[in-house]
Amino acid sequence: TRSGLAALRGFSGSGERLGSAEGGDDEDDEEGTPENAEGSETDNSSDEGHQHLLDSLQALHAVYKKFSEGEDMEVHTDDLVFVLRYLGLRPVEEDVVSIVQAMTHYTTLDWNEFVQFIKKFREHDISILKQQFMLADSDGSGCLDIDELHNMCVKLGYSPTRAVTLEALKSIDLDGSGTITFDEFEQLREHLRASSGFTLDEAEELKRLFARTVGDTDKKLSYEDIRRFNSYLAYNTTTDDIKTVMLTIDKEGDGKISFDELLKIIRGIRDLERERLLKLVSQQEVHDRLASLTAPLLAPSLPSAIPAGRPSTAGKKQGSKGRGMKAGLTQALGIDKLGAVLQLLGYHTTAEVRSEILSHELKGREDLASLTMDELDSLMLSYRRREGFTHAEMEHLKEMFTQEQRETEAGKNSERIDALELGRVLRWFGIARTAQQTQCLIEEVDFSGTHQLAFAEFAKLMRWLLQVEAEKRLSVWEQHAEDDGTMKGALIDSALTCIIGSEPNTGMMRMAGRGEKGLKDYDDLTLSEFEGFFKRYRKLYVEWAAQRSGFVPKEVQGLKEIWDKYDVDDNGWLDPLEMRQMVRDLVPEAVMSVEGKAEIIQWLPSAFSEEKFRFESFLAFMRKCFDLRDEKDIKREVEVVKECGYSSDDVEFLRAIFSPNINYAGEVEFHALKEIFSSITEFSSYQRECFHELVRRTHPEGRPAARFPQFLLIVHKVTTQNLLGINDAADRTLRRQRQLTEQLDAERGRRASSCRFGARKSSDTLPDIPEGGVAGSRRPELVQDTDVDESYAAIVLMQKNLHVEHRSEKSNARR
Repeated sequence: TRSGLAALRGFSGSGERLGSAEGGDDEDDEEGTPENAEGSETDNSSDEGHQHLLDSLQALHAVYKKFSEGEDMEVHTDDLVFVLRYLGLRPVEEDVVSIVQAMTHYTTLDWNEFVQFIKKFREHDISILKQQFMLADSDGSGCLDIDELHNMCVKLGYSPTRAVTLEALKSIDLDGSGTITFDEFEQLREHLRASSGFTLDEAEELKRLFARTVGDTDKKLSYEDIRRFNSYLAYNTTTDDIKTVMLTIDKEGDGKISFDELLKIIRGIRDLERERLLKLVSQQEVHDRLASLTAPLLAPSLPSAIPAGRPSTAGKKQGSKGRGMKAGLTQALGIDKLGAVLQLLGYHTTAEVRSEILSHELKGREDLASLTMDELDSLMLSYRRREGFTHAEMEHLKEMFTQEQRETEAGKNSERIDALELGRVLRWFGIARTAQQTQCLIEEVDFSGTHQLAFAEFAKLMRWLLQVEAEKRLSVWEQHAEDDGTMKGALIDSALTCIIGSEPNTGMMRMAGRGEKGLKDYDDLTLSEFEGFFKRYRKLYVEWAAQRSGFVPKEVQGLKEIWDKYDVDDNGWLDPLEMRQMVRDLVPEAVMSVEGKAEIIQWLPSAFSEEKFRFESFLAFMRKCFDLRDEKDIKREVEVVKECGYSSDDVEFLRAIFSPNINYAGEVEFHALKEIFSSITEFSSYQRECFHELVRRTHPEGRPAARFPQFLLIVHKVTTQNLLGINDAADRTLRRQRQLTEQLDAERGRRASSCRFGARKSSDTLPDIPEGGVAGSRRPELVQDTDVDESYAAIVLMQKNLHVEHRSEKSNARR
């Protein structure tokens, strides 16, 4: 306990400032013991200080337990850098290695050794801080102003943005001098450690997201929640990067994240992005690549995606660099390369939004032709606050969002939209989604579980959808471009087909061509010319869909095939006999009940406004049919969920299985249903017939297909009654997975024991430890050996085999 308190003097694992960093070991030993804290006759403030130290010691021991492993529960020396980062420090790996080598030649540390390491690192850390402080104090005044302070904080890795440094300075600089001494700097660093480098507003936003996700429970976040947070906050981080950051924080490997750990993870993600940005600014080869690109680059082009009207439903430099300081902080990026750099980071921005940010949020910068790293940080912050849109684009989004707010469908809260309304709004942008697919989109940004979206969430969703579209365009361009960075005009048809999913319209292509000529008059297109062409084509594409009741070309093509079955004489319109047959076939509810017939009759005046029922009227009729069925599906889903006893997590990942297989009518056909269940068990001829009959009987019109409520019923019947032997097949698979888990656990135990057999082995004799000490190979992802309800095991395996991602805590446990 004495050594632990001595190590923690002025240093807390919980991020709190705990007294002075000075003082000898004797003083620490005398004042730091629990006995002294309880038996002394000092004042209350002294007792409180000792209690804080004891609390900090307990916090440090909790961190020790978190990172310990093996039978002896000791911390591996490879993990000490991760431990210090978890505590909010920014250690240099070489320094950690030197301290460890001076202490021991073993590869693991017990509790006493771990405490001694923390104490020695604390002493080393103070020494380095003093050196850095003196280097940063360019005028030798013994104090740092805001410019000197921020540069030092950035170089040491404690403060990512100037706003964070300013807020921390205001909390420490009580006399309002605008400068701080070394002692005050230590307090400021503790403030930054405790806040993980976030401003109060940023921390509050994360806290609200966390609270909306976990509710009033003691639940922690999962990996899937972190992925959604990353997307919600507009960070363009890969899945591998998120897992890498989580691995250093979630040492237990259980995938459960507390709020404090969430702050560390988001900070790690932000640091990764800043490192890449710095690399792009500083590397000459990147500059050479940027010089070959022309702007604008792959912008989402929101204004072009919205028709004019509502669619008819018919820094300061330092002279010397100290130890551990990052290079390139004083480098600047030319404005002409800004769009290309952001694109290389994965942010596909428009020239309009970049110009608006530069002229408003960053209008006070000194050099109008370039941006410093601090100014780039501010630009990224503004981009996220705007969701990547200009003010005019955001106002247009707000206008369309408001038009679709209907209390009868979205409930009493008229400030939100539901899945049906979201689907209609998306069609204004030429984005076609079924009700189940829009429900999945809502779940992506709906952290409160209301299954509805407020405007702020809707704007985030639109930003994400347009970014995905831009990434797809970039991928298509790279597939079709020549080595010289141009694309042949003859390949434009193929490129558009890959992007929009259907054959492009020749007339729209001609109208979207450059100038008055069509694309055939040109051999090559640069990337910026291709983007300009697509922007014009997309505007025409959306207007075309608006004139066809919101159906996109791919959907119209499918509906045209249906139309042709009834327009037998191919005259372009249906006579009354053909029309009645069409209604009986496509809307069987119109003849199955009096209510259905009355509802269809109400549609007829708008759908049959012309003397002859033409294809455009047929599209308006089908839009009404689809909207009605989607509304009924949502109501029926509520009933089925209650009837079958599904939880919200069950429904969520079953929807994730169902949605990718939907056709344009919102149904999954029999062959796709069979494929889903075949991922677990093979079908015999007899089982196939039985399954076909089950699907047909479940469908309200007796067809071999399923909408989502029927899919829920089918899954319930198959799993609870063990039809097709699906639970037996799932149980066999789980037994094989448990055997694999036991083998991996046994191997892991042998490797852990080998590190402590007799005298501890040195690091150069450890088997299979990757270079650099990355802990990934020591913690493989294992299947939890838990009791699994067989009827649910089948569903989990179905999802796993179909490579469907889910964010269900319950299903993670079942897996």
